[in-house]
Amino acid sequence: ERVEHMFESVNAYRGKWGLGAVTLLISLGVQIGCAMVNMLAADALGLQTRNGWIDYMVFIPAIGLIGMIPLSVNGAGWREASYILFFTSVGAEAHQAGALSVLWLAIMVVTSLPGGIIYIARSRTRDGQRPSGGADSKSLNVAGPITQAHEEEPISTI
Repeated sequence: ERVEHMFESVNAYRGKWGLGAVTLLISLGVQIGCAMVNMLAADALGLQTRNGWIDYMVFIPAIGLIGMIPLSVNGAGWREASYILFFTSVGAEAHQAGALSVLWLAIMVVTSLPGGIIYIARSRTRDGQRPSGGADSKSLNVAGPITQAHEEEPISTI
């Protein structure tokens, strides 16, 4: 069933080259954005690399892929080890690379919190419970009801 669902997801792009191009551009933009945020965080930590921004454009997407390997919860341990391995290879100190990995994790958690709060509020509204805080249930439904297909675990995350 999962393989069939994945096939249907990929097959939805068949013959839609424009949609594939837009998706690719958005994905590229997200990866560049993640690399830039890491670069700014590294600068705040005093982490310097030999090749500057190029190191971040190569390492951050690779670290993201390594973090998706289903060997630990949310890539914990693998992500941190990857930061240390990659960034020490271009002249950074191990403690700076480790600090950057923890700072990136904190950034991801903080920026994900609003989505988690909205998800919880919407699931309570859908289950027939009135959300706490006196908010009107219609005001929380910003994008319509979530269907069963959208509640499944995504195939990949950033």
